[in-house]
Amino acid sequence: MITKNKLFILLLSTFFVFYFHALNVQGFFHDGYLYAALGKNFPWESWLIPSQSTTEFREFAHHPPLFFILEGLFFKIFGHNFWQARLFGLIWIFATFAVLFYFLSTRFNKVLAFFSSFLLLLIPSLMKKSRFPNMDQALLFSYTLCLLLYFEAWTKKSSRLWACSGCAWGLSLLIKGISGVLLLPLIFMHQVYVNRSLKFLLRKNIWIAFMCGLAVFSIWPLALLAIGRYDIFSEYLDFQLFNTAIGGRGQNDINHFIYPLHLIKNSPHITILFLWSLYLLFKNEITKFREFYLFNLICFLSYVIPLSFMKFKYSHYLIPIYPSFTIMASYPILLKVKFNEKGFLKVWSGVLVIAFIALFPMGTTNKVRRDKEIFETSYSFDKLKKIPSEWIIVDESYSYWAISGLSSFVFSANPHRLSSEQTISFITLNPVKSLVFTSDEPDVKLKKILDENFIILKKIPNKKMIVWSHRFNYL
Repeated sequence: MITKNKLFILLLSTFFVFYFHALNVQGFFHDGYLYAALGKNFPWESWLIPSQSTTEFREFAHHPPLFFILEGLFFKIFGHNFWQARLFGLIWIFATFAVLFYFLSTRFNKVLAFFSSFLLLLIPSLMKKSRFPNMDQALLFSYTLCLLLYFEAWTKKSSRLWACSGCAWGLSLLIKGISGVLLLPLIFMHQVYVNRSLKFLLRKNIWIAFMCGLAVFSIWPLALLAIGRYDIFSEYLDFQLFNTAIGGRGQNDINHFIYPLHLIKNSPHITILFLWSLYLLFKNEITKFREFYLFNLICFLSYVIPLSFMKFKYSHYLIPIYPSFTIMASYPILLKVKFNEKGFLKVWSGVLVIAFIALFPMGTTNKVRRDKEIFETSYSFDKLKKIPSEWIIVDESYSYWAISGLSSFVFSANPHRLSSEQTISFITLNPVKSLVFTSDEPDVKLKKILDENFIILKKIPNKKMIVWSHRFNYL
C-alpha cells in the first residue's frame, strides 16, 4: 500500500512539514482573530447570523455563515485555540490537493497529478495565508471541485456531473458569496471557446448546473426570510456587491498589474514553469492532454483579468485559481523532463528532513510576532480573580482592530474604542469588569480616577502604553 501510494505520501509529508510547523504559535492577522472568534461563539443568538462579541460585529453580515458554522462545529468537537483554528483551515487545503491528485492521476497520469499538487503546496503565499483560518482556503477547495466536475461533465456529457458541478458552485457561493460568482466567467469563456458561439446557452445541462447552484445558495436567504431577518442578506449585498465589488471600499487607484507582479515576485519558480508552458503552447508542442491545458489557461485568464480591473485587491483573492496555475506549470515537467521517481523521492526526502529540523525542533519560524505586548500582558492575569470581560482602548492607545478580534477569540472579552471622556463614564458603571489600555500619559481626569480605583497591571514602554485593572479584581 505504501509503495503504491508513495507519491501521495510524499505530498502528505510536504504538507505536514511546511504547513504544520506554526500550528500552535500565538497570534493571527486581525482577520484571523475575527474569523476564529465568529466560529468560537457558535451557536450564536441566531444560528444564521455570526457574532464576534456584544460590542463588535454583534451581527456579522459581511459573509455567508456556512464557513463559520462548520468552524464552530469543529471547535465544539476539538476545542478552540490557535492550533484548532489553524487545523480547521488546513483541512480545506488537504482536501484540495487530495481531490486534485486523485482526479489527475485517474483521469490523466501520476506525473501531472503529483507536480500539480506538489507545486500547489510550494506556493509561499498559500503557506502564509494558512497561518490563520480564512474562507479562501475553503474557496480553494470548492473552486477546484467545481472546475474538475465541470470538465468531467463536459467531456462525458453527463447531466448528473453537470448538476454536481452546479452544486459545487453553490457551495462556493455559500462560502464566500460574491467570490463564488467569479466561477461563472470561467465556465462561460470555456464554453464560448469550444463552441465558437453562444448556442450552448440553449442546452439544458448548463442550466441544470446553474439552477442547482442557485438552489444551494438560496438556502441561506430563504432561511433568513423564514426567521424574519432578510435584512442581514440585504446588508450583505450592500457591503459586498455595492461597497466592495463596485465601490472598491472607497479606493480610487487601480493597479492592473498587481496580481501578475505578485505571482512573479512570490512564486518565481512556478511562474517560470508557467511561462515555459505558454512557450510550448505557442510552439504547438502541447499535444498530450491539450484540452485540459487549454481549459486551465482559459480559467486562469478569465479569473485574473477581471480581478485585475477591480478596485479592491488582496493577494489572497488569487488563492482559488492556484490549482489551474500549477497544473499549467506542470506541463513542461510532464513533456520535457524525464521524471526519475526514485531519485526525486530521495532528494526531496532529504530536503524535508532538513526543513523539519529547522522548522520544528529549532523553531526558526515559531516566534510570536503579532501583538506580543498583549500576550505578555496576559501572563499577569494570574494576579486577577477573573479576566476582565470589557477591554477598553482609550484614545487609540493601541491598534483597536489588532485587539478587537484577539480579545474576543482568546479571552471571550468585548472590545471598546472610547475617548477618555467616554472611558470615565464606562468604568464608573463597569469598574471591576474593565481592562483599560491607555497611553503612558493619559488624560488628567481619567488618570485621577485610575489612580484612585485601578492598579497598573502592565507597563509596555516600547508602545508607550499602560494596562490597568480595578483594584477589587486583584487577588
